[in-house]
Amino acid sequence: MPNRVSAETHHKEAHGADKPPRIRKYLIVALPVLFLLLGVAGYQEIMSWTGGAENAHSSRSTPISAPSKHKGPAGPQYGRSGPPKAAGHNKQPAVKAHTIHLTAYQPQWNLYGEIVTGHRVAVHLPVSGRLVHVSPKLREGAKIKQGDLLAAIDEFPYRAALEEAQATLSEIQARQKEIRAQITLEEHGLKQAQRQLEPAQNELKRMQQLLKGGTVSQKTVDEATVLASQRESALQQRLSNIEISKARLQQQGAAEKRQQWVLQRAKRALEDSRFIAPFDGHVLSVNAETGQYVTSSSKLATLVSGGDIEVRFTLSEDQYGDLLASGEAISGLPVAITWRSGRSLLSFDGRVKRVAAEVTEESGAITLYAGLAEGGASKEQLPIGSFVDLTLFGHSIDQVARVPESAIYDQNHLFLIEAGRLVPRQVAPLTWENGEVLIASGLNEGEQVLANHLPNARPGMQVKVIAQ
Repeated sequence: MPNRVSAETHHKEAHGADKPPRIRKYLIVALPVLFLLLGVAGYQEIMSWTGGAENAHSSRSTPISAPSKHKGPAGPQYGRSGPPKAAGHNKQPAVKAHTIHLTAYQPQWNLYGEIVTGHRVAVHLPVSGRLVHVSPKLREGAKIKQGDLLAAIDEFPYRAALEEAQATLSEIQARQKEIRAQITLEEHGLKQAQRQLEPAQNELKRMQQLLKGGTVSQKTVDEATVLASQRESALQQRLSNIEISKARLQQQGAAEKRQQWVLQRAKRALEDSRFIAPFDGHVLSVNAETGQYVTSSSKLATLVSGGDIEVRFTLSEDQYGDLLASGEAISGLPVAITWRSGRSLLSFDGRVKRVAAEVTEESGAITLYAGLAEGGASKEQLPIGSFVDLTLFGHSIDQVARVPESAIYDQNHLFLIEAGRLVPRQVAPLTWENGEVLIASGLNEGEQVLANHLPNARPGMQVKVIAQ
């Protein structure tokens, strides 16, 4: 008996120890299924209240009607008896509209520029020597006038060279005069020789005739022959002397031309020993003192023209391309220039004068130069190298529309609002400016444009305009 009781007890304890693990296993499987069923039931309950929500991703404009078991509250506030319409059911988005007005537009760019001068001269004396004069005006920042004597070197060697060249030229000219006199004398002697030769030749002929008749002796004929020969030799000598004198005169003529150039160089060297201001302007830098020995490579000073002030500024490739796109010339475009320093402010009008021939290597920018108009403030008040504010005005463009940036889709599309529906339109943006996009073409006067950005905007979509 004790053994049977012991065996039953052992069997119950074994089965009782196996029961708790099975319950946990059932709970692990059943609980997720229960939660899923509760979620489905809740969703169906919500759908019964809304009458079936419209699928946000469906392209159909009308919802599929479905019966609802839940009647819901009824009353005039719902527009009818029965359940209310779901939120967003057939609801038109409230949007803002922008009315198009076409106007003329003149683009402008706010830039920075630098005051430069078109004439900058580095002063070098072409000749060497010791400086004996340096003008008090040759000081940094000083004003100069055209024709002012700014510096001079010792002119003694150059004046001596000039005098020597002049003396040599005078000597050559005196020789020419002497040779011309000799030629004149020889030509006179030639005429005499010609007059003497003819009688001698006639006498020789007569004696030869008389010799044939036996009237004269052979000796008389020989004497006549010698005389005629001497006269002919004298004539040939005169002709030779004339030719030689003319050749000498020609040589002296060439020597005279050479010496005249020597004289001109001597005069130029003497003039180059003095430096005269070539224009009105300012002295930028100086490296010259009295007693200093200078050569042609010595830089004495740098001068800048006061009447040829310019503003140098740069445009990016995009800005330059926008200017070129108008098809008009860039030279002549107006600019407004402002220089500020402390409490001083100077304003100038100007125009673009030229475009540099090459692009700046470091930045790829294009350099332009603008000239300042006469009148108003004096250009001489602008320090060379100072920076200025500059506004460049482009060519005026007609029939330009302004729309908010929020109206643009994909850089070149927007939506018109026609009869409460969205109509897509491709446009040609000109530029973005202060939160607006300027449209060059693609829009007409009076058209309405969707002003606020709708993420789900699509052609034909119904909208309700609430503001303009």
